[in-house]
Amino acid sequence: MKKDFYFSVLFLIVMTIFMVSCSEDDGSGVSESQKQITSIVSQLEKMDGINSSFIEGLKKLDFSKMDEKAFTVFAISDSPLKSSASLGSTSSDMVIERQIVKGAYTLSQLKNGFILYTLSGDQLAVIVSDGVTYINGVEISGSVTQVSNSCIFKVNQLFPREMVEVKKVQFVVERCNEGWSPLNMQPYMLVPEAEINIYTEEGNLFGTYIADRYGIVKVSLPVGVYSYEVNKGNERNIFSKQEEAGYVIAGIFTSQDEIDQMPYQLDVKLGGLKYVDYNGDGIIDNNDKTDRVYFHVESDFSNTVYIASLNFASTYLPTVSITELIFESQDIFKKILRINYGIDAVLTHQATINQTDFVKLSNFNIHPDNSIVRQLWDYGYSFIIRANKVINHENLSEEQLMGALFYRAYAYSILVDYFGGVPIISNVTMGNEPRSSVDDVCNYIYAELDMIIAKGNNSLKYSALQLKARIAAGKGEFERAKMSLQEIINSGLYSLPSNISTWGGDKISEGIDLRFSGTDDVLRKGEFSYLIRYTETLLLYAEVTANLGEITVANQTVNMLLAQQNLAPVNSSSRDQVHDIIYELRTTLLNKEGIEYVALKRMNKFLEVLQNFGAQEFHQLLPIPISVMSSNPNMVQNSGY
Repeated sequence: MKKDFYFSVLFLIVMTIFMVSCSEDDGSGVSESQKQITSIVSQLEKMDGINSSFIEGLKKLDFSKMDEKAFTVFAISDSPLKSSASLGSTSSDMVIERQIVKGAYTLSQLKNGFILYTLSGDQLAVIVSDGVTYINGVEISGSVTQVSNSCIFKVNQLFPREMVEVKKVQFVVERCNEGWSPLNMQPYMLVPEAEINIYTEEGNLFGTYIADRYGIVKVSLPVGVYSYEVNKGNERNIFSKQEEAGYVIAGIFTSQDEIDQMPYQLDVKLGGLKYVDYNGDGIIDNNDKTDRVYFHVESDFSNTVYIASLNFASTYLPTVSITELIFESQDIFKKILRINYGIDAVLTHQATINQTDFVKLSNFNIHPDNSIVRQLWDYGYSFIIRANKVINHENLSEEQLMGALFYRAYAYSILVDYFGGVPIISNVTMGNEPRSSVDDVCNYIYAELDMIIAKGNNSLKYSALQLKARIAAGKGEFERAKMSLQEIINSGLYSLPSNISTWGGDKISEGIDLRFSGTDDVLRKGEFSYLIRYTETLLLYAEVTANLGEITVANQTVNMLLAQQNLAPVNSSSRDQVHDIIYELRTTLLNKEGIEYVALKRMNKFLEVLQNFGAQEFHQLLPIPISVMSSNPNMVQNSGY
């Protein structure tokens, strides 16, 4: 009996285990993932406005082999698709699976920069901008519906397959130490709780972020263009006295080296604020003002932002006077003269400069990466931009205007002599302007010189006449050149020096009163450099009259110069004979004065004189610098380079 009882108990235990096992086997094909999707489908069928094709596609997916315990489904609504066919045409498993994310997320859990992983294997990028959440560019709005362990959002469109590229950007906010000194050496302090407003390229607020206790803000941004502004209380990173736009703070000056290396800024001193040269022209002025700091997001990066109080910043707001601007312009013009003298002298073999790229010029081993050629271009346009600023200055006098017009015309004449057609820049910044033709540049120069000539009888007028004649002769406009030169000669204001050794003195009778000190270098012949000399006036007059067939007039002019040197007069019978004498006189009287290169081209003697040194026909123009070619897509290189 007892044995039967034990047998009965054992039988019941076995049957119980068997029944439990059977019960489990009955549900063995329903995974936890399938249960979640079944609940989600059931909920979607109860919700209004869900696309029926999306629901049917979801039902067909096989979840039996998945072990996910929760999903977030971004269900497609009916309204934007107009009809189920709109989704039906694309309702492959992959399309549906791209709308399903592994794991459950509420709206608050969808953080900026977060990456979601879908059942299709795609990645979705979360962007939060101005309080609005986007996934792969699709706005996520409305409330979340929670079902079992999962979440449902209703969206108006399918997620694009291509993920929005997101980069990590870090801002470090530092306060400028207003009490900095050599004894108080800490220039900056981190600023916790500073506020950074980031804007889209269109100017819409992307988001407002607060720095942590280390002054750091970390934000994920899609690739693109943005701008920002930073503030804390009365401290800002951009300052102006009245206008919205202002100067961007770049820190404080803590050494003389910093001052020397920074763009030109008025009233700088150690411990004072330095500002960003926003347009990159080498001078801090009104053209550097901006309402926000713009930046490109192309890769992960970190950026330091400097802020200062209103009282401190207003002490150092740069206001460039016309006097300061002219002084800065003259300093750069001297650089043009120095580089022009050097290039002209080595190309025409009047001098040797033992510097690698000068040697290459003298051997006509000239390439677009030559640093001397680049300096000529850079100095030329750096000056032109500054001259434009002078011309546009509100406190400009007529005398200052005429001076700026002349020197700008002179800079253009140097550029067109060496490069041919060049861009004409009338603004205070340089963009991707294409080259203008030689005729257009020369006509631009003529117009400026004619304005100066029309203003009256002064030294600048005769300098303008001489430059006009030089350009006209180079273009073969000999009658125009002759008329300008005759006006200088007939003025009676100038004469040849009795002693040619007086060149370079403080004041010489033949100097048409445009002289510069401080241009001394290996080619120095005196304390002062004269842009325009009466000797050139007479040599050029002899040249153009010979070109016009007026050989007698040309001989008379040449003989004036020969008599100055106690040499016998000549009686040339042809233009070529006159030109040969002029060439000899010019190499003696105007040696190393920056005009021989263009004169050889003008008189068709370029190859005759320089071919033995390696010159070829295309060397009559220098190459456009490689830096310009690479940065300006509209620039065209000169032939032969």
